[in-house]
Amino acid sequence: MGHLRPGSKVRWKERVWVIADFRDLETAELQPLTGKRHRLVPVEDLAPEHSVDQDRTLNEFSEVEWLGAQKLFETLKSLLDSANYDRSLADIDKAALALGKSRSTVYEYIGKYDKSKRISVFIRKQRSDKGGSRLPKKVQAIVDRVIGEFYLKEERPTPSATLEQIELDCRKAKVKPPSLKTLLRVISRLPPKTVTRGRHGKKAAREQHEPVKGSFPGADFPLKVVQIDHTPVDVIIVDEEERESINRAFLTIVIDVCTRVICGFCLSLEHPSSLTAALALHHAILPKNEWMRKHGLKPLWPVYGKPRKIYADNAKEFLGTALLRGCAEHNIDHANRPKGLPNYGGTVERAFRTFMKAAQRVRGTTFSNVVQKVKYNSAGKAILTLANLERWFGIYIAYRYHQRVHRGTGFPPIKHYERLVKGTPETPGIGRPEPIADPRQLLLDFLPFVTRVVSREGIVIDHIHYMNDRLRRWVNARDPEKPERLRKFICVTDPRDLSFIYFYDPELKKYIDVPYRDQTRPAISRWELEAATRKLKEDPDRQPNEDLVFQGIELLRKTEADAAAATTTARRRRKAVRTTTGSRRASERRKGWAESGETLRKPPKEGKRGTKQDDSDDSFTEFEIDES
Repeated sequence: MGHLRPGSKVRWKERVWVIADFRDLETAELQPLTGKRHRLVPVEDLAPEHSVDQDRTLNEFSEVEWLGAQKLFETLKSLLDSANYDRSLADIDKAALALGKSRSTVYEYIGKYDKSKRISVFIRKQRSDKGGSRLPKKVQAIVDRVIGEFYLKEERPTPSATLEQIELDCRKAKVKPPSLKTLLRVISRLPPKTVTRGRHGKKAAREQHEPVKGSFPGADFPLKVVQIDHTPVDVIIVDEEERESINRAFLTIVIDVCTRVICGFCLSLEHPSSLTAALALHHAILPKNEWMRKHGLKPLWPVYGKPRKIYADNAKEFLGTALLRGCAEHNIDHANRPKGLPNYGGTVERAFRTFMKAAQRVRGTTFSNVVQKVKYNSAGKAILTLANLERWFGIYIAYRYHQRVHRGTGFPPIKHYERLVKGTPETPGIGRPEPIADPRQLLLDFLPFVTRVVSREGIVIDHIHYMNDRLRRWVNARDPEKPERLRKFICVTDPRDLSFIYFYDPELKKYIDVPYRDQTRPAISRWELEAATRKLKEDPDRQPNEDLVFQGIELLRKTEADAAAATTTARRRRKAVRTTTGSRRASERRKGWAESGETLRKPPKEGKRGTKQDDSDDSFTEFEIDES
């Protein structure tokens, strides 16, 4: 990952500047390329000098293309991570020999990566000419599927046997199969760890490709290794309208192993998934100043930047394709915590114990067990909403946890982070992480996507229609490669709010927001949609369509509202449509749609704040620090 140091070039207000010095962790002194007038600028306002223009979006690349780019990156990794003056001619020639390329090609690869810091630059741009040695898409899909379902198995079939299976499938699809030489070339591009795991098992893959058992990977500077995990919070929260309890929320945190600073977090009412992990990671990578100001706090959380490696829980919800591909695109190595090696997750688990101990002093706590709880009425004493709890946790991190000496390092986490970033008289600092050029694109890289055609009724996803004027030119558009078929477009969805989608315009080379075709429909979450669809499928005479789906959701909400005083499950489901940490605010969507000339409905009213705690103890609550 790149770092900012005095002498680094950055972009500010559409001009390139040179960093003369840093006043503190949050302020940089800029010097123009021509002229003498220096400026003091917040670090979060700086952008990298390099461009992030792409020929294709991340979701357009095939698995074979992606694996090939990763293999090339691994060969060049030592060169890419070093400075120009550390790259010797012998190192360049060694890489060229390994790749079978010329010295100039290696320099070209390095230049491309230095400009974008994205692995996808190693994927060849789409060719405008037809033919060539590339496999047709239909054949490529068959090859990818057979390799995954047949070749990468513990029975370890030979390439010749794999080719026989591919030929059978190609004959059924009436397409020409590839040659054995082509298949061997495809197999050679597969990551060694993937092949070992598929053909020899997870244990063999870990022993051959993971660090030595019992030792944690060298986390010797900030953001080199982070851990991500989740836990239920030991506090009952309440609904914003009725102030009735809706049980506990789930907390996902990203913690830096070296300094123990909390890089980011996500609070959600839904069970942990690849989405909540992605949202926590998105929050961790971005600067926190805007987030702190939104919660009425001073910006005391100067931690941001892409981590180099993530250790996640050994659970299936963290294996989402979108999350893994997003990590790989941004050169973030992702690894599951090996079973039986508790030291790989000890840092995050100790942090959870610290946070839950603090949470158990908040009104509405559930404590850690039934014995401690005794006759305490957690639901009756609960006062914090999800938004209150999010603010409480942000305060606890910035004002308490980061400021107290950590027994593992001997320093307060934020001070240790500052020492290693800024440097000391004995040790030079690593420099500030490079800022994120496009925070919106960063989120899109981690969200799930689907492909759909644009019909006269718009785009249909899960029985819901989306449309605006920007899609008119793509109505019934034909596939440029197969004119007999309608063209499919990439659509990214945010499961927390299905009232709009991100549509990737292949000509503009960017995502645009597309709302409901019928904007009188209420905003809903993925979980509400799935509940309504399941209810409809129980009746064989009623097939799901948009009207029935929203009628079902309306009935579910009415039923839940009627039962809200008696049950927590109903209030919890109704609350699920609310956004969580890192979500996009409705005002931003309204602004974007207003620019396109669309009619919008009024924004929902904000919920009331919690009641001030009147206990006389010294509990740390979200109301203790008043930044007004």
